[in-house]
Amino acid sequence: MAPMKHRLLQDRLMRDAARQVVTTDVELLKAGVEKKPVASRAAETGGHWLKTIGAEAADLASEHRGKLAGGVTLAAAALALWIYRDELGEVIAGMLDHDEKSPSEPSWLPDIFKQD
Repeated sequence: MAPMKHRLLQDRLMRDAARQVVTTDVELLKAGVEKKPVASRAAETGGHWLKTIGAEAADLASEHRGKLAGGVTLAAAALALWIYRDELGEVIAGMLDHDEKSPSEPSWLPDIFKQD
């Protein structure tokens, strides 16, 4: 047999074997999907993934408590500054305004603290 014909025969045998493997895999996949739908498999995999990530995050947080507390404190301070930015601006503007005879009271100050 010529070397080219021999190689062609080998290639065809490899192709047929690969096709058989793929066909078997598809049949097994179809049988598995009939037993358990893809959505439930995805939910199980996602749930497992979320549990793993949560456990790793808890381990990381317990190892670095100080850094975590500092980050949470910094985030809370930044949020408070953002929420009260207008009022803080009024207070700072009132402190920097030297032309006024009497200091103005900020609008957010409750009535019981206002001077008459």
